[in-house]
Amino acid sequence: MTQRATLFAISGALILAGCSKQQPIKALIGDPEEIAPSELQAAGSLAMSAAQEGATLLAVCGPQKGIAYYVKPKSEGWTDDAITAGRYVFTVSKEGKPNVFFKDATGTFTNAESDGAAIQFIQKPNRDKEFGILLTYPSTGVTETYVISNDDQGHRIGMLTSTKPNVNFIMGIMSKVAAFTTHCV
Repeated sequence: MTQRATLFAISGALILAGCSKQQPIKALIGDPEEIAPSELQAAGSLAMSAAQEGATLLAVCGPQKGIAYYVKPKSEGWTDDAITAGRYVFTVSKEGKPNVFFKDATGTFTNAESDGAAIQFIQKPNRDKEFGILLTYPSTGVTETYVISNDDQGHRIGMLTSTKPNVNFIMGIMSKVAAFTTHCV
């Protein structure tokens, strides 16, 4: 998937959620939660200890805040969504291959590649440290996009989308699409 196609998909999800020039995403989602940079750096250090030798840290992102459209386990339509304990750590191997480590509500870091994900850059890191990653789990159909960009004030912002088509989770079958924002270092 090209960067343009991914941005089109993200834009499409946001348009479906009701975003427009009259009602921008900030009005629907709000600002991502603030988190101390030292906490994000600590999460990055922890994840880097499990990364491949020679890997480079690209970004560490904190709690995510956003919106989701749930069809299952019950049809809720659009609703506020958040991953308050979530942390994402993005790395690149010395061979140029991206990886994603994520910390969930249990407090455990998971290596997405070791967890069965196929991971690729949709935009390789540029001189401003902006990049995009596409992550898919072929066994479940779960697809996630991550775009790390800088806002007008130079803050790093993460924009994340997640599609989960009829995936079996602890609470039963889940089918949802979501868009989140987060602060990153």
